[in-house]
Amino acid sequence: MSNRRLTRVLAGLTALATLVSAGLVAGTAPAGAIFGTADIKPIESNIAAKSWASATAGSGSSTAGLAIDGDPTTSWYPDHPGARQWLTVDLGGTYDNLRKVKVVFPERGVAYRYVLEASTDGHRWKTIADRSHNRAASRGEVHLFTQPATRFVRLTFTGVPGRARAGVSELQVFNYLRDDVVLGADLSWVDDHQSRQYWVNPLSPNRGAGPHQLDVVKDRGMQYARLRVFNEPRSESTGQPTAVPRQGPQRTLTSAQWIKQRNMGLGIDYHYADSWADPSKQPKPRAWAGLEFADLNRAVYDYTADHLRQLIRQGTTPDKVAVGNEIINGFMYGSEAALIGTTSPQYFVDQ
Repeated sequence: MSNRRLTRVLAGLTALATLVSAGLVAGTAPAGAIFGTADIKPIESNIAAKSWASATAGSGSSTAGLAIDGDPTTSWYPDHPGARQWLTVDLGGTYDNLRKVKVVFPERGVAYRYVLEASTDGHRWKTIADRSHNRAASRGEVHLFTQPATRFVRLTFTGVPGRARAGVSELQVFNYLRDDVVLGADLSWVDDHQSRQYWVNPLSPNRGAGPHQLDVVKDRGMQYARLRVFNEPRSESTGQPTAVPRQGPQRTLTSAQWIKQRNMGLGIDYHYADSWADPSKQPKPRAWAGLEFADLNRAVYDYTADHLRQLIRQGTTPDKVAVGNEIINGFMYGSEAALIGTTSPQYFVDQ
């Protein structure tokens, strides 16, 4: 792997968010869910209701903001009657993942006729819904669309039958925070059982080997696995190296192979510690405890680059990499840890 490519890999390291974790109860092979299915809905947000969004109307109405105030009991109405009244919502910036527009009108029994358009610059418009020939009476409707770099959404009335007035109670524009929900979890614990890789069902009369543990979690819907990496795995209580260096760099290579063999996404989380690192404790690994800052920088780079090379060479290139774990207050502290109130595990006390 070239130094240039490795630099890009290291520069692009990003934390793997554990989106969903679940308690698992296993069955015998083939694995099968025993608690039913999950109903997962996309996470969405109404961008039109944000403080930075604004609304304007073709008639210059000062009440245009009532169409995006989040209250369906208030409505924007044009200041004067006329054909082709329009209302435009400025989302304050462009969005690539807008997926839905919901329109709520003031009256229920009216067949409102309108056209919905989207634009990046407010000058060039693309139709996302055409209800200019609508005959169905309804107070509202939901329209799905996809148009990257959308900033403006405009509703233009093409006709309102009878004595009803053109007007909008709510014009909501939804951004899906992700196209779909990816199920993932920290599955580092698979390394605890490298000598007995198969799940045993404690509730079964026959407690023989069932499917592989990763086959069980994949069957439950897991798509992504994160593996935490300790530099030199140690006991937090004694400071001594653990009898089996579980979740250390070398054993993580094996766990990574298991994950990739199942076509699951792989995340690597370098704790840069010999045991758990979290907001209450962020010590250096014992081997690095005496290094000056410049030497510590080099040790971190070399260690990370070397392990990434090994992962790539064995065909298990990570999809995401996390630099440190829960590092909201920094990481790899020395004696300054006492100044910020963090604790030091036993393996760090005498360094």
